[in-house]
Amino acid sequence: NWILKERFVKIPRSATYSGNEISLNGTQFGNLCKIIYFVLTKELPSLRLITDYFNSMIDIFVKLNLPITWVTPSGLKISYTNIKFESTRIKANLLLTSKTTTIKLPTDSIDKLQMKRSFMPNFIHSLDAANVHLLLSNISNLNIPVYTVHDCFAATPNNMFTLEKLVKEAFINIYFKDEGYLLKLHKHFVDTIISATDPIDSITTIDVKTELLPLPKT
Repeated sequence: NWILKERFVKIPRSATYSGNEISLNGTQFGNLCKIIYFVLTKELPSLRLITDYFNSMIDIFVKLNLPITWVTPSGLKISYTNIKFESTRIKANLLLTSKTTTIKLPTDSIDKLQMKRSFMPNFIHSLDAANVHLLLSNISNLNIPVYTVHDCFAATPNNMFTLEKLVKEAFINIYFKDEGYLLKLHKHFVDTIISATDPIDSITTIDVKTELLPLPKT
């Protein structure tokens, strides 16, 4: 909402201890986000580890001027990047009374900060979509009506138990089957980085045992 040209975020009464609606300005909402992130990373230290890992990978991809790519568990290949934009002011020459207008034009550089801010949500969304893909693939022959919005699922009451079981199986296949998806993702990142860099000159190795054999007598 906008009040006196300043944007506020409304917290509904149902989400406050006092039972009163609260309006937060931009600074207050930013502080609330920092508190939530701090609590999450304290209670779930693995969240900070994986966040640091992805940020480090983004640093490497940006230095190589490459989009960050991944293949979802359902086989969909995604290429993701954020391009920096530069602001410039233009004015139409056809009208003498025209005012200057600011427009943003894309550059050839990648916006690393924006990528770090937006990669994780997009990555999670892609895994949720993969879960839907795998679920529909497994359920196609069962003649069960399924309704899905993002990661929420619905079916007729007599099919809910089966649907719940299949949703859990789809998640298990994503994160625990074989070596696990995150390890496969790491290998994909490494292969992409290696393929984009200059190959290192090969070093000829020798067989030590052969070198230590005595020379044949003539």
